[in-house]
This record gives sequence, structure tokens and C-alpha cells, in this order.
Amino acid sequence: MSVKKFREYLLDSVLNILWKQWSAVGLYSNLEQENKFLVDPESLLCVSCFFGRFDHRLFDEVISWLSENGHLLNIDRLKNVLRFFVNSETNILGTVADYLVQKEHKRKWDRVVRFCEKKKKEEKTQNLFINKNLVAVPVVGKSDPVFLRWGFRRNEVNLRGRIQKIDFEKPCNLLLKLRSFFGVNARADIYAFLLFSEGDNSLQISQKVHFNQRNVYQVLNDMHKSGLVVKKRIGKRSLYTIDHSSWINFFKIDKELSYIIWAKVFSALSYLCKSMIYQPEKFEDTYLASSEFRKISEKFVPEIETSGLKIQSSHLEKLMGESYTPQFIEYVKNILHQLI
Repeated sequence: MSVKKFREYLLDSVLNILWKQWSAVGLYSNLEQENKFLVDPESLLCVSCFFGRFDHRLFDEVISWLSENGHLLNIDRLKNVLRFFVNSETNILGTVADYLVQKEHKRKWDRVVRFCEKKKKEEKTQNLFINKNLVAVPVVGKSDPVFLRWGFRRNEVNLRGRIQKIDFEKPCNLLLKLRSFFGVNARADIYAFLLFSEGDNSLQISQKVHFNQRNVYQVLNDMHKSGLVVKKRIGKRSLYTIDHSSWINFFKIDKELSYIIWAKVFSALSYLCKSMIYQPEKFEDTYLASSEFRKISEKFVPEIETSGLKIQSSHLEKLMGESYTPQFIEYVKNILHQLI
């Protein structure tokens, strides 16, 4: 597979994954819905800020979904997840949040607007949407003033509001179901993690669920006092776990369902895709491409291998010269195959 074909395959595959997950939480599509992995709404939103630029319909449907269901997102966690990504996602998320405040009167998103304004990187005004040949999509009619204020040209947003209710019985929507049950706080996310793990300490759990450690530690100890979470001392560490069998039956969890750290997976895939889109000159021949893929893998591979995906890259380290490109491409294709 050529580098160009790989870039197209990567872009199409990620958009496929996003549609599967957004469809599972209420967007209309003809695609098969997510049924293998727990959906992480904050990570899904962050990655959609970039990849949604290649799919106008997806981008606007996500805004519609946020207008209806944004109350189920945790703003503190969203800000922590956003740190896995780079400035382009920050600018676009700030734009979307500002639109929700200005046009949909969702005051909750004020905090996101303020956060993104502080992190905003000043860039020349650009067209928001891009086609898959990497050509800017021209704006038809008047530009949306909210997006223009953030440096993006696009037609005025016209939300159709055709969003289905979230089906909390779908296994992949367990995290959203727990938030409806526990409230939109760290408690729901911590319990979701414990349902799929053999236990961990408060520091490791906080890093995996993207909440402040002090908050996680307090929640775990409160849960322990209730008797629903077991606290074990191993050396100097306290490990927290639960009785999986009773809770899996209670929440009717599909045993095939997997928990992965989507912020790591999505940020790695967006980093790879952006490198290929914004620096095409570095992939013009096989030698340059191998050199660049090797550099990308220094960040890409550790994120994937600590995400919970069952995939190994040890063979990549042994490769020399131009042989790196086809093997790295195959490695990424295996990742995408697991996710799709």
C-alpha cells in the first residue's frame, strides 16, 4: 500500500469508527453500531473536532447531539482529555462550545469556552471543512459568525435536531448509563473502570479515567466505606477492586465488551493523520517516509501499547531502512482492524 493510499485508508477508517460510536449514542446512520468497546464521550468529542472537518454531516450532527445530551459530559474530564490532543482540537472545541452557549443557550459550555480561549493558538482564518483530497471546501452563503470569531469559515449552522434517545441498554453505552445512575462525576467513571479491571491504586486509576488523583482517592475511599469496593494493601500500595460477577450481572454487561483508554488511541491516530496531512513533503519517497514513520512511532506506539489494546509492536524496533514503512503501515492497519 502506498503512503497516499494509506493516508486515505486511515482517514476513512477513523471516520468509520467515529460514525459507529456516535450512532451507538444516538446519531442516525446506516453503519453497524459500536458493540465491542465502551464509548468514552469526552474522547469521542475531542477526536471528532479534527476528523469532523472531513465530514460536514458528522460535525453538525455532533453539535446536535451535544445540544440534546451535553448534560452527560463531564467538563473537568473533557479538559483533562483535551490535553492529549493539540491546538487544532482546542480551537475547534472552543468554537463548538461557544456555539452551544450563544445559539443553543447551554450555559454549561461557558467553562469550556473560557478554557479554550486561554489555550487558543492564533492562526489565519481558514475554511473549516476539508475534502478527502485535502482541498478546502468553499463556503456557500454567509459564514457563521461564531465560527468566524474563532478563525474558521463555514456556512451558518443549521441543526436538524434528528437525534435518537440514548439507548442505555446497549453495552457500549455503559459509561453514560452509570452517569445517569451515579451522576455526572468521577464516581461513574471510576466504577466503569473497576468493572473491567482487576484493580489498581488511586494514582493509576486517576490517569486512566482522566480525573484529579485527590478526587479519585476520595471517591475510592467513600466507595470502600460503603462496602461495595474492596481495598487491599500490597506493600505500600492500596489496590481497589470490586466483586465483578455480581455487578456484571446487575448491569447486564456483555462479556465481550472491552475497556480501552480512548484518549490515547484517538490522540495517537490523529497525531499520525495530521503528520501525513500537514507535512506531505516528508512522505514523498520511501526513505523519507520510513524515517518519518520511525519518528512518529516514538510517540504513537507507547500511547497505543498503554491504551489497553491487545497489539504488539516489538518487531518494529528491529527493522532497518525503507523496510520500516510497510511494516508500520501493517501495524496501524491491525490497530484499525481491531477497532472496526
